[in-house]
Amino acid sequence: MWQAIAGRSTTPLTYLALVVVWEAFVRAFNIPGWILPSPSAIAATAVTWAPELFFHSLVTLRETLIGFVLALVFSLPLAVVIAFTTTLRRLLYPILLGLQSVPKVALAPLVILWLGVGELPKIVIVILVCVFPDLGECRGRIRSGSQGDVGFDALAARLRNVDLPSFAHSDRNAALVHRLQGRHHLCRDRRRDR
Repeated sequence: MWQAIAGRSTTPLTYLALVVVWEAFVRAFNIPGWILPSPSAIAATAVTWAPELFFHSLVTLRETLIGFVLALVFSLPLAVVIAFTTTLRRLLYPILLGLQSVPKVALAPLVILWLGVGELPKIVIVILVCVFPDLGECRGRIRSGSQGDVGFDALAARLRNVDLPSFAHSDRNAALVHRLQGRHHLCRDRRRDR
């Protein structure tokens, strides 16, 4: 029992020790607050600004969630189309990979110039950060469960004849579950159990 408590308390105690060393370092060397504020100064400022911080945290949370949901809305259908059609994969995937290689930090000022200051550019940046990993992961999961490429007609026929309860539990839809839960082993374990 004591070993379990000691094992679980190692990480919090390490962080507490780092904060104590940080506080002592700032006080011992009299480092100005604008260079490196002490943890006590940060805590005091956080208490003073708590209502403002809470409000702005809610705004940031809303922008992040909207961007994440929109990234999923864009990436999942695109992943299905790219996974099942060779022509579109050859046409779109190189463009998407090229866009992925552009640093988002370089795109942020352009997005602000194009869309102005406000909530929309922040949501677009979240979409740009999330859509490519979602697309790549979903495409990979879908392709791992599919049997070859199909054309538009066959894809449309497959989607028309979907049995929703079984489709919801299929390995192809594990891409969404995998993305939301962030566990690499989830889809693999489901396939092994069958």
